[in-house]
Amino acid sequence: MKKIILFLSYFFIIFSEEHLKASSFKKTFLEDQRGINNTFRKCTVLTSKNIKYQSCKGIVNNFDKIYLNNIEGAQSGEYLRYQIGAETSWFLQFGSYFTKDNIEIGGWIRKDDKKLVLGAFDTKNKKWIATSFNQELKSQTNLDINEIKAYINKASYYYQNALKIENEILKISYKIEEEDLSVLKNYWWVVILIGLGVFIVYTQTRKNIPKLKKIEKIVTQNQKKEINTNTNVLIKFYRGNLSLAISYWGFLFSFGLFASIISIILEKSKDDVLVGLFSIFTLALYVYLYIGTWRSAENYKKEKIKKKLGYGWAIAAQVAMVLGIIRFIVELLKAFK
Repeated sequence: MKKIILFLSYFFIIFSEEHLKASSFKKTFLEDQRGINNTFRKCTVLTSKNIKYQSCKGIVNNFDKIYLNNIEGAQSGEYLRYQIGAETSWFLQFGSYFTKDNIEIGGWIRKDDKKLVLGAFDTKNKKWIATSFNQELKSQTNLDINEIKAYINKASYYYQNALKIENEILKISYKIEEEDLSVLKNYWWVVILIGLGVFIVYTQTRKNIPKLKKIEKIVTQNQKKEINTNTNVLIKFYRGNLSLAISYWGFLFSFGLFASIISIILEKSKDDVLVGLFSIFTLALYVYLYIGTWRSAENYKKEKIKKKLGYGWAIAAQVAMVLGIIRFIVELLKAFK
């Protein structure tokens, strides 16, 4: 019983993908059509649980910090924006906060004299609620001086924070790239396992090369009688004719872990087609690995029963596989919510 518990604990440590995640932010890429004259712009998107950063570059460059939940005094859906203006704009750049009430609060650098205008603009009614320029306070909505000052203080605060968005995006992107490299460095030993797996497959499938005798010795004498000597190791695995140790650790563990790491790396790429194709391949791979390992466990049980010995390792392997399937279904249901 202790061996089974130890085996299952190790299984969960190895196959838990939480410690493989590179960052709390997920990096994706897209194109929008919000440039001048509906031109396309390339965008980088960094998404976490509470915040989404979006950097779009073209004739007009936008850097947005969008709030997905009510945090930092902001409401869900509101956002900060730093924008570098186009040639036709009256401003060189601006940094402002967009509220759910269609109020834009921030600062604009004028193109003609390079001076800063702080203010709050009602985008729905096209009126300046409050402005501050050359130490002169104004309002097109008849606010008193204290109300105007309150808006100007907010405008200064939002303007300064909006100027930081571009640097925040660069820092997070650099951190993600750094942690992706860290994942590869921490799992250098996987390369060795995969290299061993490739070597086994190569030597077992290439013509005129003798098969590995060590693997043949692991296969029991009773199984050898039923195996065609020309059958390669991949078919033997699928039929369950390899030992449980080779099937679980050599195939299910090593190939499964390799596929998980590649999936995490590909999720951060901009090639959705490649990610989709690899997901289909991974699903097919797991079906193949689970069938072969399950059959190997069944053969292991039969062999041990004939010898009147315990077969706890076979039960442990099958329980681990069932738990893995349950986890996959749960994660799949979460993804569709």
